[in-house]
Amino acid sequence: PPALVRHLGRAVLPRLRGASLFAAALLIEEVYDRFQREAMGDERVQPLVRQVSRLHVMEESRHIRFAHSELLDATRGRPGAVLEFHRQLTAWCAMLAMSTYTNAPIYRAVGLDPRRAAREARANPHFRRTMRWAGERLVAFLTDAGLITALQRPLWRRSLLLG
Repeated sequence: PPALVRHLGRAVLPRLRGASLFAAALLIEEVYDRFQREAMGDERVQPLVRQVSRLHVMEESRHIRFAHSELLDATRGRPGAVLEFHRQLTAWCAMLAMSTYTNAPIYRAVGLDPRRAAREARANPHFRRTMRWAGERLVAFLTDAGLITALQRPLWRRSLLLG
């Protein structure tokens, strides 16, 4: 990940607790799981990659179910201010985590202007649709769990997981 994301990750991740901890785990696992599920069934993908994807999906499905259950327990009966803290923290984590899908140093390594390439990639309609598709289950779950409300929607749109 870019240096800023690594720095912020080191600052934020150790402080995650309760609902935002499980939501952050789901941000990574569920989005990646959508891509893995797509790869494991695609005959155009190399057989070894499909098998690795299949193993990942099987292994991570337990983690995802656990995180769903724990997140619901962590939000149940919490005061509004506590939930709002977790809502905001989760939205910021979404923006940071999804920014790693357009990694400027990789563009630099292939001779492109890193800022421009990352900006153009994030503006690409296909990329934006793909990110919304990858996040649709997660966004629905977090909305139902009360962790995405109208106040967080602008941040979630910036993460590209919400249209």
